[in-house]
Amino acid sequence: MTHYIYYVYAYLRKDGTPYYIGKGKKNRAYDKNHNLYIPTEKSRIVFLETQLSDIGSLALERRYVEWYGRKDIGTGILRNRTNGGEGAEGLKHTDSSKLKISIKNKGRILGSHTPETNKKRQLTMMGKNKGRKLGASWNKGIPMRQETKEKLSISLSGRIHTDETKNRISNGVKEAHNKDKPIETPLGIFSDISEALVAHNVTRGTFNNYIWKNPEKYRWIK
Repeated sequence: MTHYIYYVYAYLRKDGTPYYIGKGKKNRAYDKNHNLYIPTEKSRIVFLETQLSDIGSLALERRYVEWYGRKDIGTGILRNRTNGGEGAEGLKHTDSSKLKISIKNKGRILGSHTPETNKKRQLTMMGKNKGRKLGASWNKGIPMRQETKEKLSISLSGRIHTDETKNRISNGVKEAHNKDKPIETPLGIFSDISEALVAHNVTRGTFNNYIWKNPEKYRWIK
């Protein structure tokens, strides 16, 4: 059943021109939780379309944003930072936003977690995958197209590895065959590779990439 409870609204400047277009329901137009100035005068909050379905309101929001254009990308007068219609398509970060994101993520390692979180993830994954047999890779047995082979050949031609990279590749290949050796990962210490694969819920190929890219975090115990 379709609910026609949505609307498209606009915030107006004192000269009557819109500076923001939004979509919502109930009291969304008056909600203070916006990342921009909300008019204190209710006469400057206008409802462009009412009694709309969710999909209809999204489409009209996008249409109005496109019609009036956005200031941040130089196409018009609105202070909207996306093209409308839900999601963040067309989002353009300001310099201050970029700086905040950079400071927040400085020194952060992708996929890193606290020891406590790692332990919880390990227990959760081992519980979910208990008795599970890891299947073959999704593309096993599928022949590579000639066009794909040629693209790979072109992209790799003339590529030169440093001595450090060569050593890492060599050591990675050797260690990849250590099936029965204990291994330490961010999730803990495992008696062999099979146990580690189940805990991490990944294929052997993906796990080998972990070892190669993060040897200080994924290491075999000798």
